[in-house]
Amino acid sequence: MMNRSADSVKHWQGWLAEFNYFASAKGWREFVVTPGDDETTAWYWSAVYVILLQSALANAMLLACLQLPQDEAEAAIADIARGSRGSRFGKPPSDIRRAMRELYHESTRRIMRDLPTITDLFESVFLHYLHGEYDVNVDANLMIRDALSLSAARNRDGALAQLGRAGATALRGGRLWSGWTGEGTPEFRHWALSLTTMLENLRPVLPLDEIAAERSRAEERSTALASESPHRQKTLDDAGELDEQLQLEQQATALVSDWLALTEREAPLSDDEIQQMGDRYEQFASLAARTLAMRQTMPEDLDGEGVTRLAVIVLGMLRYTKGHVLDMLIELIAKQDELEDDEIVHNAIWALQQMGDAAIQPAFDFVRYSSLEDARTDMLQVLAVVGRNSDQVFNYLVQQFSETPWASGKARYALPLSLTHDARAVPVIVGALRGPEVTESDAWTLLDALQELNVTFYINHDTRAVNIPEYGIIEDVLPVDWRSRTELEEELAESGDDWDDDWDEDDDDDDDGDAPDGGEFKHDDYYDDVLYDEQGIPRCPDCGAEMHYIAGRWVHSPTPFDTTK
Repeated sequence: MMNRSADSVKHWQGWLAEFNYFASAKGWREFVVTPGDDETTAWYWSAVYVILLQSALANAMLLACLQLPQDEAEAAIADIARGSRGSRFGKPPSDIRRAMRELYHESTRRIMRDLPTITDLFESVFLHYLHGEYDVNVDANLMIRDALSLSAARNRDGALAQLGRAGATALRGGRLWSGWTGEGTPEFRHWALSLTTMLENLRPVLPLDEIAAERSRAEERSTALASESPHRQKTLDDAGELDEQLQLEQQATALVSDWLALTEREAPLSDDEIQQMGDRYEQFASLAARTLAMRQTMPEDLDGEGVTRLAVIVLGMLRYTKGHVLDMLIELIAKQDELEDDEIVHNAIWALQQMGDAAIQPAFDFVRYSSLEDARTDMLQVLAVVGRNSDQVFNYLVQQFSETPWASGKARYALPLSLTHDARAVPVIVGALRGPEVTESDAWTLLDALQELNVTFYINHDTRAVNIPEYGIIEDVLPVDWRSRTELEEELAESGDDWDDDWDEDDDDDDDGDAPDGGEFKHDDYYDDVLYDEQGIPRCPDCGAEMHYIAGRWVHSPTPFDTTK
């Protein structure tokens, strides 16, 4: 084992030695493999192993900036980067099991592939910081957005330069949007994740002052970094997620009835109701939050998207914003193309809209910086609702609506603007409706926005005129087949009734095929635990009660959710 002390990493060379040790077969074995560990535990440590290397690499570069004159610091950073890019692990330790050797090869191949990319980023960040090539008065996220465009255009050097400026600004206290890790090319996402991880590891010494002032604090900074050095024992307390996966199924099953009762409410819990729940509030919320965090690694016999859908509604009903809940809900919207169940996205939008002021900044960041157009459109609706009574939000939406041409997506801002429920939006919407370039589709959107703002207006289908009291008549603008929200809802209800009638008529047909072995058809030949009545409603085979399919299981209808239970 490496003979390491806090004093040994108070100098940049000590951190470089630590990096070189752990970027080796011997160092890998020390961190990843411990006697008594099973393969799952070793896999976990191999997954976080790169964080150890990133931390040592960033600490070495930062302390070189602080402990050396500028020319020497620049040369040291270049040497550190050169050594990192050339890291080679060699053969696996001879005293580990075959499964561990396979893990070693997989893990170290991934590290050797990723280290050059990480190193290029870190070198750019610390050189820009060293030379003062950044502007603390400029939003670092705008620099990253430029880097995103440069990366998409395959201008790698230009992208790295912009990321370096943004990273240096972040070292000085600039705030970065967490959503960059889901944007752009695979390499850009890797850079964004590495930058986020680096800043998290350097948190004990951030924000930094300019380089000249920081040199006088070099010893203080090195002591802080040494006390926060990542190592396995420190992170053992955070490894509870290894057991959480085993507990999740039992907990979800035990609470599924209560969860269902909560999700069937018409409105989120009030402050008084949350108070009445006592400890159960945190229990419900923490389980829902863990469900989202582990949604991609759930036990195979759980309906992962079904449980996720429930968890999202629960978090919205509880208006729970602690931890990384807001980020996880936004991630569902950002990654909507990866989900089979569209309802999860709708639920996530609704849940975020219940979060109030806590969701304003995350929503603002997303709509300002994200290049994911569908997700951005959804997040505009979140921003509008949580930002009601916020002049900053209203002014932003008005600006975007007013300055965006119709051909560039002006219509996407109409509904969010109306969702602010701010009367100042009415003349803005009406003015746009008068525009000669408005298409039928645009007119639909604008009239829908006026309905959301509760504006009364009158229509003439023959002349296609719209009469808006206090604003006058707008000629030749009404879409040919336009119907109000009320009319559309009535049509939807009627179509639902027609579907029910069709179900009744076809219920006795053999659409499902012949019964097995030519015998009498029984629903429970094809469905576990339930029987379907003639209306197609799933019912309990024992008591006849209506059943609900939740989290991969049929459960009885719950009693109304009781906050005092």
